[in-house]
Amino acid sequence: LLGYAYISTRLTAMSDTFALAVRDKLPFIQDTMVRDVNGDGVATPADPDQVDIPGLEARLLADARKVMGSGKVKLITVCTVQVAELHPVQTPALNAPADPKDLDPHKNPVKSRCES
Repeated sequence: LLGYAYISTRLTAMSDTFALAVRDKLPFIQDTMVRDVNGDGVATPADPDQVDIPGLEARLLADARKVMGSGKVKLITVCTVQVAELHPVQTPALNAPADPKDLDPHKNPVKSRCES
């Protein structure tokens, strides 16, 4: 990416019992995920400002399963992506626009994909 990507995710466990185990290991899962996304890019080949959401979800799911073992983590959902430029020309607005669209100019989700 040509800036910083702030990515919000939701991890879904296979069951309530596994959810407790996942919660206990969450710092280790997050550490593995952060190392992954800082080691390899998350952008699509076509647009360096667009996050490859399906690819990223697959990578983060593999990271969580590596920590937890198979059969405990059902899925990872990328909820939101916000890309911030390395050297912004102006300070971003404190409030969101009154009429946000579903995708930003680089086709990253603006509204959370995790909201029902």
